[in-house]
Amino acid sequence: MDFQMSDGKLVRYRGDDSFIVVPDDVTSIGESAFVGCDLSWVMLPDTLMHIGERAFYDSGLADIAIPDSVVSIGKKAFGYYVERFDIGKPIECKDECFILCGEQGSAAERYALEHGFTFEAI
Repeated sequence: MDFQMSDGKLVRYRGDDSFIVVPDDVTSIGESAFVGCDLSWVMLPDTLMHIGERAFYDSGLADIAIPDSVVSIGKKAFGYYVERFDIGKPIECKDECFILCGEQGSAAERYALEHGFTFEAI
């Protein structure tokens, strides 16, 4: 199974697909659940309420639609990645082109404003 689950919480994604549909019974995505995955597209369920810190950190996503059911998004959950160099310590970077989509007044809009990302109302 690609999703490691615990009581409605998606703890970790262990698959290698780049197009992901998060299961409908997920109410929470845990801290670092998709860290380092090479993702192109993710569909989140309307049952989702919480997205943990760094949940999609360094995952390759360029944008994502956040359902209105989400009430909290943790620090650096989206739009941040690590630049790796041959020499020296990796550097954390912010994807200035990252786009969050969601309802106006939603957690997605608040996250976008707090982190300086583009927000598109849907």
